Amino acid sequence: MFRTDDIFELIKELDDYSEIFSKLNEDISCWFRSKYNELGLTDEILEDSLNCILSGIEEEQLPDKDMIKELKQKLKQKHRLVRVWEFELKEKGKPLVFEMQDGSFWQLCHAGLGWTQYQQIEPHWIEHPAIKPYLPADIILRPKDSKPWEYVFKLKAGSELWVKPGKLKKTFTWGIRTKKKDTEQQFESKK
Repeated sequence: MFRTDDIFELIKELDDYSEIFSKLNEDISCWFRSKYNELGLTDEILEDSLNCILSGIEEEQLPDKDMIKELKQKLKQKHRLVRVWEFELKEKGKPLVFEMQDGSFWQLCHAGLGWTQYQQIEPHWIEHPAIKPYLPADIILRPKDSKPWEYVFKLKAGSELWVKPGKLKKTFTWGIRTKKKDTEQQFESKK
C-alpha cells in the first residue's frame, strides 16, 4: 500500500471485481426476471421493497416457536366477542369481521375464527344487525368439535352462530339459531 505500483495494482484488482460483480448481477437479474413474472412481482413492487430496505424500515418478523405456542393457547382460550362487522367488497361478497374486547379482529375460517388482514374499523362498516342482539358473548375462537366449515359459537341468551359448508363449491352458510320461537336466519358467503 506504500508503493505506487501496488496501489495501481489494487485499483486494477478492485475494478476487475467490480466488473465481475456487475456482470454477475446482470446475469442473475436476467434469470430472475422470468421468475418475478411467474410470482407476480412487478418492477414497482421490487422498487418499493428496495426503497423500504434502503430507508431502514424493518419488516415484521415471522413468528418464532414461543410466539406460535402463545398463539395456539390464545385460540383455545375464551374471548369476549363484542361486535361483528359487515361491509360490501368491490368483487362481491360481504365478509364478517369479529371484534374482540381486546381490540383484535378475526374472520371465519375452516376451523372457527382465524386471523384477518383488517386491523381497524372502517367508516363504511356496519354492525351486523342479525348478530348484534346476541352480543357480547364469551367464545372460544376454535370450537373443540369443529369440522372443516362446520362449527358453532354459543352466543348470549342461548343463541348460536353456526357455520356449515354451502351448496356450491367454495361457499359456506352461516346463521343464528335462537331458543326463542325456534327461529333461524341463514346467510351464504364465499370462502
